[in-house]
Amino acid sequence: MKRSLIVVLLLLVLASPAVAQEWAPDAIGGMEYNCFLLDHIIGDFGDAAYLLRDGEAVTVEDMLLQLASGCKTTQNADTALAYLEIIRSWPFIYYDENTYQCDTVMDIIETYGRYDFQRTENTSLSVFGYHQKKAPYCVPRYVIAAKDLQLRDCLDRPCETNQYMLRGEALPVVDLVLEEGEQWYEVAREFKHYLEVEAEDATAFVNASDIVPGPAGFLELDKSYAILHEDYSPLCRIFPLREDESLLLLVGLRAGAAYREMQVDIYKPFADTPLKINREVEGNFSDSGNPYIQLVYDWTDHRYTVGIYIIDLKLDSITYRLGFNVPKMGVYTFQFYCK
Repeated sequence: MKRSLIVVLLLLVLASPAVAQEWAPDAIGGMEYNCFLLDHIIGDFGDAAYLLRDGEAVTVEDMLLQLASGCKTTQNADTALAYLEIIRSWPFIYYDENTYQCDTVMDIIETYGRYDFQRTENTSLSVFGYHQKKAPYCVPRYVIAAKDLQLRDCLDRPCETNQYMLRGEALPVVDLVLEEGEQWYEVAREFKHYLEVEAEDATAFVNASDIVPGPAGFLELDKSYAILHEDYSPLCRIFPLREDESLLLLVGLRAGAAYREMQVDIYKPFADTPLKINREVEGNFSDSGNPYIQLVYDWTDHRYTVGIYIIDLKLDSITYRLGFNVPKMGVYTFQFYCK
């Protein structure tokens, strides 16, 4: 379905402020999509496999028309439209049963990544930002240095930098850049919670071969978080805490009505298998009498290891993937209260 367009002409049209972009709402009216851009994406990639749902491949055309049901595409007027319910959760740290075709996602981003695709009254997302939110395991939100490395200030000319990433350090991804056949990530020079980066001079570049993808969101210790249903009612609350600094110990506390149904796995830096559970104890809170399960993860499995740890919270066929930084010794406790 490749459309025979002159790419330069298309880019000029998209970028021209004189051209009015057509925006249309989705099925429930809470989100608008750029129909002009959507039409061009469908024209170039419409018949490519986009994601796998329930064992069946969904094409770019079908998926985009389901999302942007208010747009009238010129590509195929007979396509049946169906609203796809989107699970909303804080802070987009989940991945669900849908598996995205990363090659197709990357092709779309390479061609249209910087253009506005989705917006609400207060926010907007580019094609790159949308896929970074929805498919963070194709387009990472954070990257972790696989070794000690030096960042680059620029890609288009020789330049020096005094910025470094140490092995195991994580930085948020601002953009994806292809330069002379190599893939680079533009990253924030400082760790900011969920991509709060705007100034160009606050970023640098790291080669994709020198990093590993990080989790889609990070927990900051001594703060509480909520995972929400699509109607914004709380599903889970997470309470992280660091205490005694004389040893390194990781503890998980499963509580709430779903305390038996949930599963909590923790991975230490660069590990492919979760930490073993050294002790599992059932008890009741002294104040409320409600039950809980306390998990103590095998300290010999993560002894003296600092860096980025990963938590997988599994509940109702959805996995919420969280990251947290262990910069020094301490007893790290995570209470997961899920309904």
